Amino acid sequence: MSGSGGFPVPTRPKGPAAVGISEGASVTNTPQYSRGVDFAPSTSTADRPTTPLTSLMLPFRPPSPVPFTRLDNRLAELVEICHPNYNSDFPMILLRTTDGGVQYLIAYYACCIVANNVWQEDEGRDLQNADGPFLSTSKDPSDRITIPSDDLLPAGTYFFHVPSFPNGDYPIVPTFDDWELPAEIPLPWRAVESPYERPGKKPAPNTAEGFSPCYITDHWDGVKSAFIIPRTEARWWTRNCSKVRFDWRSLANEGRNKIPLRKDLHDLWNRCFLTLVPKPVLNEEKTYKLVTHLTLRDNLFPSKETFALYHNRVIPDLGDVPAFILFARFAWSIFRSGALDLFERVQEYYVYALVKKKSGGWERKYLMLSTSEIRKRFRDKELPDSVRIQRSNKRRRKEEDDDGCSTSDYTIRGQYYSPTDSESSEY
Repeated sequence: MSGSGGFPVPTRPKGPAAVGISEGASVTNTPQYSRGVDFAPSTSTADRPTTPLTSLMLPFRPPSPVPFTRLDNRLAELVEICHPNYNSDFPMILLRTTDGGVQYLIAYYACCIVANNVWQEDEGRDLQNADGPFLSTSKDPSDRITIPSDDLLPAGTYFFHVPSFPNGDYPIVPTFDDWELPAEIPLPWRAVESPYERPGKKPAPNTAEGFSPCYITDHWDGVKSAFIIPRTEARWWTRNCSKVRFDWRSLANEGRNKIPLRKDLHDLWNRCFLTLVPKPVLNEEKTYKLVTHLTLRDNLFPSKETFALYHNRVIPDLGDVPAFILFARFAWSIFRSGALDLFERVQEYYVYALVKKKSGGWERKYLMLSTSEIRKRFRDKELPDSVRIQRSNKRRRKEEDDDGCSTSDYTIRGQYYSPTDSESSEY
């Protein structure tokens, strides 16, 4: 067929009508609707199927509970332990009553460490033992305390006495670097120790990712390997490894000196706000549980929420970590957490500290050091007050130090200066 001008006119091809415009019955038996507004599908819910739909999507969950922010009285009160020969306004040991009091074992062994490992087997409990160290409520040794039945020291001021030194004038170990690892570790730490080698049990991994969950939360995500004794304490390892017959180079870097921790807890661990200590089981003599302990030094770090979530969490299995490493970590946390306020007063102190020998090397000696001389053993010339954290610049934050201290992420002020860090040191 041709139109005007001689051009062909297109025609519709013959065949069945398109289904979309069919006016007849559907060949698929599905409902068909005539064109027009009056024949639109019904929106009534009565016409909808009553069978509930199913989905693989997880159900919606309510928001997380409001974080714990109320200041607990346990975090607001202190146990102050003083040296009887110094001003009691500047405590030798300062601890928060995080357990409704301070665990007696923590206070006793902290004092004994600072007084150069003077503990005895009775732990100051035997009132008839006149030779062992003990606590009193005044500078007068006759005011010796009786250990509470629940092993908790209530908030207040105490004095630590060492009878083996005349007039109570015992020396103080000023820094962790000056402290010497004892040949025998106290019973509470030995009691929670796991065997060095056990069939079928993997040691703590060199890198926690992919091997073990966090030892505190049991979470697998965001886990990082944390050094128990930082590798920055290499010189301390060297001087003390002979007592435990271990090569510090292998032990300091292997699994027995590492635990997997979730990264937020790893940060608290490195900043010395978190440690692991054995605590006695009530009504079970000489029985202990290894638990987390938050060493709160002020009201800012860590938060009350962290305290409510993670304080006193039982660690059921610490792999193959030796007891002496756990005990050394406890000592390290005492010197690093700002527990020693004694050296804030300007005067001379009787100390047991490292000195450099004329022939080379180092030795520990009893000597008198002034406040300024002790301050030289601390970085930034500051005392071990509260550990203050300052953010470094972004470029430094991109780098990560693997020595267990996160020194690239944070500049830690108040950290002590090891006298053996410099061969030109005067000590």
